[in-house]
Amino acid sequence: MDREAAMLKVIQDVVDGGKDLIPGWRLLENAKEAAMRGGPEGLRRYYERCLNSKDLKGKHVTATLQQHGRKTLESEYLKFMAAYEMASKSRDLRQPRSHASGSGVNVAMQAEVSADELARYRRCLDRLLDQIKTRQSQDEKLVPRIRQLGRSRQIPRKIEPLMLTVAEIRNASEHDRNQPSRDERLAAKHAWDAIVQWASNQGLQIPDG
Repeated sequence: MDREAAMLKVIQDVVDGGKDLIPGWRLLENAKEAAMRGGPEGLRRYYERCLNSKDLKGKHVTATLQQHGRKTLESEYLKFMAAYEMASKSRDLRQPRSHASGSGVNVAMQAEVSADELARYRRCLDRLLDQIKTRQSQDEKLVPRIRQLGRSRQIPRKIEPLMLTVAEIRNASEHDRNQPSRDERLAAKHAWDAIVQWASNQGLQIPDG
């Protein structure tokens, strides 16, 4: 499947799963228009604008889907970013080698994220959340903490799914029989990079692991 088509397929799955609840929903049509204008990068920007939208209608859509146990843009963000990373890799592989890194090795070919690195992201994220709100007990789990802080708007709507991506990919790498793919690990890395940028802008101290 074409990478852009794979990104659109994630959105189509969300729409197909909830269109009976959301009459006249134009999410997929708007996404296709964004892809036509800007390719995979334009489609990513559109997806994240939807995640970060403060529009009341968008919030109602998300709440309705969650109430009925349907897929949402938030819940499918990991799959979407995995498809996006494949799009980025395919683009890089089509570029001449002279466009690669200074070492002469294609950037897309050298990127790798180990299980230890995923664990480091998780530890740093835990400490970052401590700066936002002290945990109620040492036994408090990371994913519920993220969701609670998201519900109370102590972390922005666009940052919550990024934090969940980091947490869930790390959990999968440690506990699941089916290990995260290379592209899923890269999605976690890019999610963590975006979290770090947001935290820096907020004046939070970035843990070093």
